Amino acid sequence: MVIYLKVMTVENRRMDLREVRRHNLHKLMSREFGAGARGAQSRLAEKLGKPQNYISRCLSSPDKAGSKSIGEDMAREVELAFGLPRYALDRSEEHTSELQSPRLS
Repeated sequence: MVIYLKVMTVENRRMDLREVRRHNLHKLMSREFGAGARGAQSRLAEKLGKPQNYISRCLSSPDKAGSKSIGEDMAREVELAFGLPRYALDRSEEHTSELQSPRLS
């Protein structure tokens, strides 16, 4: 049996944990490599040691064919690679200040 966590967003609507992770990975990519910047997915893939098409599938809408959800192991790998606190990728918008703040390096 698979159980998915539900968390509340700022808009007070339910969001599946898989969607929270996807949203936060997108936000992290934008923060690190520029919002909409050319090559951002490739740079993210390189930093994580993953194929670019895998990252693209993780960032695609869950409704899109071929999309990939971000599992527990991948979420922890992302946090480790970016020096984020454990479970930072699992937090809803009101609790993701570490993903929104400007990069300090």
